[in-house]
Amino acid sequence: GLLTTVAFGATYWYYKPVVTNPTPITPYIPPPFVWEKIPKPVLKRFTVPINEDMSTGWSMTSTVIIGITGLLAKGFLHLSHYKVYNLDRFLNILYDPNRKKGIVTVSNHESVLDDPLLWGVLPIKTLFSIQNMRWTLGAADICFTSIFKSFFFALGQTIPTIRGAGIYQPGVDFAIQKLNKNGWIHVFPESKVTQQPDYEMIRFKWGIGRILMDSCEEEGVIVIPI
Repeated sequence: GLLTTVAFGATYWYYKPVVTNPTPITPYIPPPFVWEKIPKPVLKRFTVPINEDMSTGWSMTSTVIIGITGLLAKGFLHLSHYKVYNLDRFLNILYDPNRKKGIVTVSNHESVLDDPLLWGVLPIKTLFSIQNMRWTLGAADICFTSIFKSFFFALGQTIPTIRGAGIYQPGVDFAIQKLNKNGWIHVFPESKVTQQPDYEMIRFKWGIGRILMDSCEEEGVIVIPI
């Protein structure tokens, strides 16, 4: 019995596994916000396939919200010093009757007011034309946390995006469908406000890659950096 115990111990000591710097197990952290928290009437607006038949009330309210917000942005810009380059070229693309491609505009995100103040440079006729105005991806855990904000941002053509839910989520699907219908999507690929020195941009989110890859597969999309 003693010899057996000694032999077993010696065998274990010789063959025991050596563990050096074990890989830590990263605990699963659920997204801070889930799609189902958004009010159901708003969710219907972002369900794929897209129902383009908006009610008259929704269309009029959306036009008023986007138009007035655009006018306020325009007024703010007139109190500031700014210069716009190539706006006429952008409008030519936006209003091109022969365009068969969706438009993706992309910019950095140095302020929470980048959108909508950025669009104060657009003509008034564009601001009051929801068919031609941009759709943008907005963090659902900020823009869709109450009934009022959910309806306000949905009417303002903001697509709810769940941070941490991956690239295959309803908001990304909706953006792709809008591009396939020759719509205009504006993205902040850094996905958060960032003020890096020397205008350095941080890593782009992967959802932007999926939007570009899966949109307008035959025609492609028009990407315009701002």
